[in-house]
Amino acid sequence: MRQVAEIIRSRNLLWNLTLRELRAKYRRSILGWGWSMLNPLSQMLIYSVVFGAIFGVQARAGDPSGIDIYSLYLLSGILPWGFINLICGLGLNSLTGNAALVRKVRFARETLIFSEVLFSLVQFSIEMTLLCVVLLIFG
Repeated sequence: MRQVAEIIRSRNLLWNLTLRELRAKYRRSILGWGWSMLNPLSQMLIYSVVFGAIFGVQARAGDPSGIDIYSLYLLSGILPWGFINLICGLGLNSLTGNAALVRKVRFARETLIFSEVLFSLVQFSIEMTLLCVVLLIFG
C-alpha cells in the first residue's frame, strides 16, 4: 500500500513521463501513430497467409468468439498479445532506460514502470477502437 500511496503522490510526474513517451515515440517518423497499427496488421497478414491460405485453417462459425472472418479473428488475439508483450518489454527496460533520472532524482521507481504501462494503454486503446469499428462494419 505504501507504493500505491507514493505513486498517487507523484501523479504529476507520472503524467509528465507518460506524455513524454507519447510525444517521443513516433516523433520524426513518416507514418507517425500509423506504425502502431502497421505492426499488428502485418502480423495478421502473415498469419492469415500462412494459416489461412497455406494450411486452410478457418474460424468456425458459431465459435465462442462469433467472428467468422479469420483475419479479424487473428487480429482480435494479436492486439491483446501485443499489448501484454509491449508492457513487459517496456516495463523491464524503463529503469535502465532512465538510469540518469533514477540516480539524480528521488521518487518512486514504480512511477517509471506505470508511465510505460499508461503509454502502452493509450496505444492499445487506439488499436482496440479501430478493431471494434472494423468488427462493427464486417462482423
